[in-house]
Amino acid sequence: EGSGVLKEGGVYLITGGLGELGYRVAEYLVSHYNAKLILLGRSSLPSSDSWDTILEGDSSDSSVKSKISRLLSLRSLGGEVNYFSCDLSDVSSFGCVLDSAESDFGTLDGVFHFAGVLQGSSFNGINALENAAYESQYCSKVTGLEVIYDVLGGRELDFCLLSSSLSS
Repeated sequence: EGSGVLKEGGVYLITGGLGELGYRVAEYLVSHYNAKLILLGRSSLPSSDSWDTILEGDSSDSSVKSKISRLLSLRSLGGEVNYFSCDLSDVSSFGCVLDSAESDFGTLDGVFHFAGVLQGSSFNGINALENAAYESQYCSKVTGLEVIYDVLGGRELDFCLLSSSLSS
């Protein structure tokens, strides 16, 4: 705290925002800076009017339950948090999400790029990845960063924090 980089009430984009690292950073930002958060992920979430039923049921996908629980937890801390499903390799899709988010929260102050794909052998090193898994990692990390740059490159942000993955 007190670093001067993060702002009280700042508007921050977190790719991979409901993943483990993204969620922990989001929780910190909401708790310590009353931040407004734009969380991005590949997965779409069901309509919010079905969340109670999903959380109470046994048959739903545990990944969906986890994401809904995390989003509700962030909001229960008093955070203004919006989640968007977005293919980060699609400039148009990312641009539309950003326009919508900024109309709700205001101008973006910073970016945390945590998007990544965790699956199977990805933690055994890059040489152990199958081609499809490699392409998926590359798309989320590298192509995603290129899209972020294409859309945000002309803006003055306070920062853009990039995170690698263990597979690289």
